[in-house]
Amino acid sequence: MAEVLGTASAVVQLLEAAISVMGRLRRAFERQKEMAAVLEKHDLELNNLISLVRTIEDEKDLRTDAVSKELKKLGDIERELVDCLNGIDPGTKGKVHQIAHQLFHGSKEERKLANIMNDLTRAKLDLSFRVQVASVGVIRDVGDAVLVNAETINRIDRCLRELLGEGKGLRIAKLLRDGCPQDQDGNFRLKRADVDEALEYDDGNKRSGNGPGHYVREKVRKIDNNKAEKNSLVVAAPVVTDIWAHMDRIEINGNSALDGGAVIGYPMGVEGLEFTKYLLDRQERIADKERQATKEEREAERGSMTPKG
Repeated sequence: MAEVLGTASAVVQLLEAAISVMGRLRRAFERQKEMAAVLEKHDLELNNLISLVRTIEDEKDLRTDAVSKELKKLGDIERELVDCLNGIDPGTKGKVHQIAHQLFHGSKEERKLANIMNDLTRAKLDLSFRVQVASVGVIRDVGDAVLVNAETINRIDRCLRELLGEGKGLRIAKLLRDGCPQDQDGNFRLKRADVDEALEYDDGNKRSGNGPGHYVREKVRKIDNNKAEKNSLVVAAPVVTDIWAHMDRIEINGNSALDGGAVIGYPMGVEGLEFTKYLLDRQERIADKERQATKEEREAERGSMTPKG
């Protein structure tokens, strides 16, 4: 818990630094509508994100190990963002045109900033998912049921829906309804199977054995139904940089390679890819020779069967 809180606080500090520089940039470009609109969009995204992280700071039920991992990834991107922004505006009292000279619509700096913000948006999405499936309000297991604090769940659910939008609150909140068994303290008793299902991801989410409310999302990459024919090469995996290294499991199903084709379904380096292409090219050359030999044989047979005049 303390580690998660420390990570969240560090991310908030980075976000505050980024928002401060972004504010200066917005003021510098307030007369340039194109860049002003771009920077305003980035500023809104940062402010929304800092509200989410502050909610995690305030609500201990959201400070799970899974959330902590996403916060650390978010922090790495934030550092990159702050460095990028400081490179554009180092905070000196330079004139506006000096900043405008570096950052203009379509410039290298603007593209770099856009790429970092895209990474940040994806990281926020991952963090939001982790928060949504947090086992908020879980008190204890009772036989085949789970006792939960409805007041805590509803309060945090409302907060998340305000931040993330309708339909993006706590998964467990959807189980609270009229008619659910309650104890004398007003706590709800939910079926364990329903809770397990509500906190399960489409790409795999497993419950750990650490007692009630401990869920660990399993990251799974699926490579399905790719087809390579006639010496073609289908690359369905990362090359050079293994961007799947953080995956818990890679599932490869229903792929097919026919007539000398090949499907690559696992990360490999450039050398491996080039060697695979070499093998396919060699295979194609051999096949061409065989086809040519067959064609010549058939022509020879037809020639021998032609009546002599």
